[in-house]
Amino acid sequence: MNPYVAIVNQKISLCKILLSEGISKNKLLEKKTDAQLELAFMQSVIYQLESAYINYLKEIAFAHKCKDIESVDSLKKLKVGLLSANKSMAESQEIELLLGEQQSWLSQLLREHKKISLPPLTISKKNNDHSISLLEVKQLDDTMCLSFTDIEFWVKSFTEILARNRQLMYEC
Repeated sequence: MNPYVAIVNQKISLCKILLSEGISKNKLLEKKTDAQLELAFMQSVIYQLESAYINYLKEIAFAHKCKDIESVDSLKKLKVGLLSANKSMAESQEIELLLGEQQSWLSQLLREHKKISLPPLTISKKNNDHSISLLEVKQLDDTMCLSFTDIEFWVKSFTEILARNRQLMYEC
């Protein structure tokens, strides 16, 4: 049994729970006064979904008996592992197409994950009245322009890929 199947399924399940809670809280907050709570739910789903994606790549590597599965954290590394095991993989074609298209849900997900994983942008300002420098911290995630609908679409799209590719992968 492939241990990564359970991990990916758990991550998807957590995404769905967080989305459901976030959407219901969002509906309760008609004035949307608690933007930080909304942001927390969205970022949590993004982290879980990105983790599901990485573990899905490991699931594929395990299914194709690649070595050094734990080092697989990108499609590129998965392809290297498959080549060293003399395997080819039909599952990668759809992922590769999605990654090649800047506006695809997968590219957007990975971009948002990278953005929220970076440290805050810091800008040093000199105060003219004093000799003390002030440090302004701007959170990059303050400008997140996503909605729960966008993220819900990402989860749905990833779930569809899982179903399709798992059926092909385990039939062989």
